[in-house]
Amino acid sequence: MQSFHQRIRWMQGHFDCMTRYALPLIKKGIKERRFMLIDSAIYLMMPSRSLLAGLLLIFACLSYAGLYEVKGYLGDFINRSVFFDTWLYAVLLLCYLALPVTALILEKKAGKLHWLVISYLFGFSWIPISFLGFLKKNQREWRHTEHTRSVA
Repeated sequence: MQSFHQRIRWMQGHFDCMTRYALPLIKKGIKERRFMLIDSAIYLMMPSRSLLAGLLLIFACLSYAGLYEVKGYLGDFINRSVFFDTWLYAVLLLCYLALPVTALILEKKAGKLHWLVISYLFGFSWIPISFLGFLKKNQREWRHTEHTRSVA
């Protein structure tokens, strides 16, 4: 729970900086033709990918279950879109899962494959953390993170 609260606090600060500085950085980067400023703005917007991934996952599950349907022209486009093809997501998920497994096998560390489960769970935990960080971005209360472990 300490890690969860700490990472929410990090996301609060990150989203606060994003809403304050991303657009001015892009404008200044274009005006001065300095890609470094645009790159900094892109970095600030990166946690938004977790929000989009979470929303896409929710809508994909609702759509697959038949609980969510888009009507009209947009619905026709979405229903015919390759982006909503189940096979595409299956292949992307397989690649996402297979790449680290392949790396561990090639590095002759296959005995450590059990850590991938924890790694994937930790990675997926960033989706709700990003949502909460975005929702709480204007809260200024600080919660102390207890460090109970000693690492030598």
